[in-house]
Amino acid sequence: MSPRQMASWASNPPTDDGGAPLPDLENWPGSDDFPINPSLLIGPNVQTSRAKRWQVLPGRTHPLMMGRGGAEGFLFTGSKAVPAEGKIEARGKTKRRKVEA
Repeated sequence: MSPRQMASWASNPPTDDGGAPLPDLENWPGSDDFPINPSLLIGPNVQTSRAKRWQVLPGRTHPLMMGRGGAEGFLFTGSKAVPAEGKIEARGKTKRRKVEA
């Protein structure tokens, strides 16, 4: 998902959720513009398996030794974040002060 699409989602989220509570939004079926709820994705990435017809190395150029046909397409990866409910408390380690005896 491009940064432009993420900004579009953040500024104008779809209204077909009907004000659903948080657990229902995690299972949101999506829409044509946003098939996945992008606010729950961390590190989305799109990769392709396409290869060039010619491999160029220093001093030599040759065709790739790949079979014809086969699968070609895109792979979308990312991690889904599940929002926490309730109060969240995060405290680091406090600095220990020297106590005078």
